[in-house]
Amino acid sequence: MIKNVFQFISNELEQYLRQTLSLNENHVVCNPVINTDGSIPMQNQNKVVLSLLNIQQEASRSMMNISRNTHSADIVSNQPEQYSINVLVTSSFEDYLEALNFLDKAMRFFQKHALISPESNPNLPEGLLKLSFEFEATNYAEMESIWTILGTKHQPCIIYKLRITTS
Repeated sequence: MIKNVFQFISNELEQYLRQTLSLNENHVVCNPVINTDGSIPMQNQNKVVLSLLNIQQEASRSMMNISRNTHSADIVSNQPEQYSINVLVTSSFEDYLEALNFLDKAMRFFQKHALISPESNPNLPEGLLKLSFEFEATNYAEMESIWTILGTKHQPCIIYKLRITTS
């Protein structure tokens, strides 16, 4: 599911950037901002990079009620599952102003597509009922902590909370 969601977002953002900036080549990748050996991935150069920061399963009320009312582990709920993923959108360009331009366009994409459903986008992968994007306000200390954990220098970026509802 996560792979399909990231591929979908990447493709949709890529199409948006191609249309708004009249581009012919790809400028979006799903990748970590840094390799495990500490080097910067070559495929990130002059790209908008989508990276997974965190994932959580959101507990629904019906699941909490089921767990309180039974001791059986065999219950299967047909309720939709909900997940919350923090997505780091990094604009990794050598030219700083170009990085800011691409970050601005990525922000506009997520604002315009704050809610995606099969009705609004028939390309939504099967099994997904809804994707919603919410700007994740991050203060300086939190941002410093994120980049320190990642083990690299700060780049122009934004974090979105992606809520996924699956069938």
